[in-house]
Amino acid sequence: MRGKRIVTTAFALLFLFLLPIAASEALTPEESLKKNFPDLAYEAFGPSPVKGLYEVASGMQIYYYAPEAEILIVGQLVAKDGNNLTAARKLEVIAGKVKEIPLEKALKIGNGENQVIEFSDPDCGYCRKASEFFSKREDVTRYIFFFPLSEQSETKVRHILCSADRERAYKNVYEGKPDGTVCAVCKDEKVEAIIKADRDAGNRLGIEGTPFFFINGKAVAGADLQLIEKLLTGRRPLH
Repeated sequence: MRGKRIVTTAFALLFLFLLPIAASEALTPEESLKKNFPDLAYEAFGPSPVKGLYEVASGMQIYYYAPEAEILIVGQLVAKDGNNLTAARKLEVIAGKVKEIPLEKALKIGNGENQVIEFSDPDCGYCRKASEFFSKREDVTRYIFFFPLSEQSETKVRHILCSADRERAYKNVYEGKPDGTVCAVCKDEKVEAIIKADRDAGNRLGIEGTPFFFINGKAVAGADLQLIEKLLTGRRPLH
């Protein structure tokens, strides 16, 4: 009987000794991420649509972390209805940075109640299609940043920015009037600074293609005119 009591006491003492160690190793999901991926810089961490996975927002990228397996997943979540959850979340993250956009450096057109911020390439057909759409509206204030994807497009951007009437030059270029001709450009440090500022703004946001819009703060990738119309008419303007 005495021997059993000694054994029982020994196990109790061992349990009490190990308890603080076990508690110290019980990491939260975010602590687990930091421990296993110490070099990963990120701005936000939280639950994902999938139980057991956590969303990690790093720059313009969305990752997923599985703390039980200690695995960082690089990929996209697609729902059974085909909705790309990762892409939608990425747009939300980008939209959260809209206040960082230097609107004072943009080409401003219009004075309507809806705010439209756009990143555009003069030779992009969808950009021109969107420009035509907005040109017919009086309810928008447009802040246009140029994000040329080719040398030819950049020449047209310089032509616009070198013009005495930039709004008129913009409309002519996006209507295709200078196509097939050599655009007149200037050598102006202020123009070069604008081109650089526009590109830097797009790069900071992680924009990879054009057109890209912020309609009253909501990010829209591509010339999705139905969605843009909905955002213009169905949401409260920002200003």
